[in-house]
Amino acid sequence: MEGDEGRYVFFAENLSQGFYSPRDEINLWNGPGYPLVLVPLVLMGLPYICFTLLNAVFLYLALVITFAELRAVSSEKVAWTFACFLGLYYIAWDELVQILTEPITLLLIALFVASCRRAFQHPVWSRIVVCGMALGYLCLTKVIFGIIVTALIPLMAFLAILFKRQYYLASLKIYLVAFACVLPYLLYTYQLTSKFPYWGNPGGSNFYSMSSPYPGEYGNWIPPSFSLETSRTQPAEVLDLASKYYEKNHKEVIERLKGKTSIEQDEILFQEGWKNIRDHPLKFAQNWIANVSRMFFVFPYSYYRHNMVPLLYILPNSFLLVLGLISVPAGIIMWRLHIPPHSKLLVFNGLCYLGACTLVSAEPRMLYVVLPIILLWFGSTLKPIVEAYWGLFPQRNRKADDIEMR
Repeated sequence: MEGDEGRYVFFAENLSQGFYSPRDEINLWNGPGYPLVLVPLVLMGLPYICFTLLNAVFLYLALVITFAELRAVSSEKVAWTFACFLGLYYIAWDELVQILTEPITLLLIALFVASCRRAFQHPVWSRIVVCGMALGYLCLTKVIFGIIVTALIPLMAFLAILFKRQYYLASLKIYLVAFACVLPYLLYTYQLTSKFPYWGNPGGSNFYSMSSPYPGEYGNWIPPSFSLETSRTQPAEVLDLASKYYEKNHKEVIERLKGKTSIEQDEILFQEGWKNIRDHPLKFAQNWIANVSRMFFVFPYSYYRHNMVPLLYILPNSFLLVLGLISVPAGIIMWRLHIPPHSKLLVFNGLCYLGACTLVSAEPRMLYVVLPIILLWFGSTLKPIVEAYWGLFPQRNRKADDIEMR
């Protein structure tokens, strides 16, 4: 048990007894999606090794589903290539041995990808409901998706009314079904907090951490206690020194948080975060760049002693980053011509998720959970992307054709 593992088991034990947030305080640090999966294991009293063995099942099913979807939109060789990349993506293996949400999130996104294609092929209510339920459970597992869905519902409704296109109407239906799935949880949080929609209370600390204006701090997450816990990658003396810097720099905020409930602390941290951004916009931009780098290369971290670990992330994630930078301009050109409707919705949701992650304290595990969407994009657009870039050089193409004819 280390890091977030104990919290998920704690919430699962609460659910097994008929409640979620502790009865003596409000604790909504994460959504109930993953703890709900763990409840049967808790009720059976199984050892924790069984909790982590589920991760192997989740990752395997995600791999099989992603391969099947790649075969549906591209050639078999491309499908095998990207499926092997996903299976050998060793960065995801770290969470396999931990009680964390990433493996099940990867599976839920793969299920959303598969059900989304079927819903757009034949937009009947049964398929839309299945797709919306996959997205809804994803929102309960990673609440950042819930925030995105809540924000996109009015946008899709406006576009559906304005353009009266089947694409926007089907997208709106999927979002509404997803929102209906999470509504019981939102009513529960409203009962506790009198706020609607209220998804959880870690957002303030993440946002405040990203806004830090102090030199040597790069926006990585600071716990509300401002005391860093033990780490597998950092010596205790490094963590103690970092905690001392945090306590010194953020002394006024720490004083404001004392004696407050978790909900009040969340609000204070959001307020202080906005104040930091207004007063130090260039430092926030620097933190944002560092945040994107952490998502891909697990570097840099505030006051940490860096080691060789980032080198392990450079190889696979550089591949994703370079392919992404190459495909985005061509994807914009091809958006109206070659992109299937369901791929547009998936890519749009994936970009919204990644964009939202760059505004909070990001980690590499936030990136790889959307690999089914990223690989589907690469697999379905690889050939058109090459043709689109080749089409930018018509003179060169004609010259090559003349040589071939001669």
